[in-house]
Amino acid sequence: MASPTRPPSGVILRLHPTAADADGSGAALAGSQDRFLPEPGLAALRAGRLAILSTETVYGLAAVAHGPTPGPVEQHLADALRLLGEDIAAGVVWHAPDVPTVIATLGIHQPVHLRLLGRLMPGPLSLAVDLDQAGLARLTSQHPALARLCVRCEAGVAGVALVRVPDHPLAQHLSAAVWTTADPANAGVLVARGIRLAGQQGWASDRAAAAARLAEAGITAETAVDGGRARHGEPSTAIRLLAAGGWRLERAGPLSAERIARAGSCTVLFVCTGNTCRSPMAEAIARHTVGERPTIPTIVRSAGVAAGRGQPTTPEAVRTLEKMGVSAAELRGSTPVTEHLIDEADVIYAMTRSHLATLLDRFPSARGKARLLDPAGTDVEDPIGGSQSVYDATAASLAQSIRQRFKEWQ
Repeated sequence: MASPTRPPSGVILRLHPTAADADGSGAALAGSQDRFLPEPGLAALRAGRLAILSTETVYGLAAVAHGPTPGPVEQHLADALRLLGEDIAAGVVWHAPDVPTVIATLGIHQPVHLRLLGRLMPGPLSLAVDLDQAGLARLTSQHPALARLCVRCEAGVAGVALVRVPDHPLAQHLSAAVWTTADPANAGVLVARGIRLAGQQGWASDRAAAAARLAEAGITAETAVDGGRARHGEPSTAIRLLAAGGWRLERAGPLSAERIARAGSCTVLFVCTGNTCRSPMAEAIARHTVGERPTIPTIVRSAGVAAGRGQPTTPEAVRTLEKMGVSAAELRGSTPVTEHLIDEADVIYAMTRSHLATLLDRFPSARGKARLLDPAGTDVEDPIGGSQSVYDATAASLAQSIRQRFKEWQ
């Protein structure tokens, strides 16, 4: 996020000059362009004026609200949205400065939700976060302006908070600058609603289109924060973060449902030599472990650095798994390690130091996520050709290491 003391580059346009513009206060004259400074954009928003806000998705109508009681800007925003054919009661979206602020403010704690925020934000994603009574009461007490404007009412929950973290330096800077305060109850909340063009003909993706639409509706926005043409040109993808810990798609957008699903899950890859003994047993044991202690959706795979395709798991390995009460039904035969498997994996466990070295040599993208399975750094020796008791001992060692590693991927 851009530092409030070192603002990013951009343009502030003073659309409707005021007396302050002529007295050297630093505001840009009508039609002129200044490099982005804390003034006049921040001053106009803090003074309770509406603004056109640039983000990476679309241009929006923005305002800053703060304090325990509604200010005039909230009525101005409601009136403007009504002229645009929208209802403020549906909520406006809090444009938060960063992910940690969202997590702390809304009390987000579910593992899948935290994973989604960590992987997809900042970015073109809007969240509708289910709040229980305690969460809504805490939000109302600590951040009353946020609770007033950015929480919509829905049956079954106390409220639904609307938030996103824009991947746009100007919006991030403005949000951080107004939010920073020693008194959280008076923190400024940057809120916005995307500007839809007349006749449902798309969305404003640049300042000119946004200003024209507002003028057409009879709305005066004194300031425009212009960061150039919006990269996406459509509203952010919207998902609901459900109280039970899952999520559902509410509005399609730049991020596909498939990408969101992948971001909310973890893919674990076990690697040995031929993918017929050690790594298939590890795959089955890990899948069984996940089933016993589900937290986030987890995909478990295995492969071999010298594997062919379709070779069956050895009978000894299957018998060992059966004795452990672990199903081998999902093991589909040997698979060689590929760039695609490496790229899709979130964490990769190699059976030996030799396997790890081979992975890192062949696949640079494995760096940072490939490691030995045994946390103590001991190789898991190949049981191929050994007795059933050797397989049993190998599987027991695998199970112990997987239990120790479990928290790393959950």
